[in-house]
Amino acid sequence: GDFNAVPFSTAIRGMGRRYDDALWPTVDYFTGTYTMVKFPFRPRIDYLFHSGGVRVVSAGVIREGVGDHLPVWAEMAPGS
Repeated sequence: GDFNAVPFSTAIRGMGRRYDDALWPTVDYFTGTYTMVKFPFRPRIDYLFHSGGVRVVSAGVIREGVGDHLPVWAEMAPGS
């Protein structure tokens, strides 16, 4: 989702108490998704959370886009 919230913010910690982040434990977990900053690094502000009844097959950040956010994607399947 487009939370516009950085990791460890109140919103993201709240979601993490109930749902799992689809990008964990991929290398893209630390990839910034907001492009309109002049910092040496981009903050991650976009997430895909899922319930425990779903497993992530693969997930990542698409490193190009036309807007100010990089797309986050995930392929999910029923949990086992």
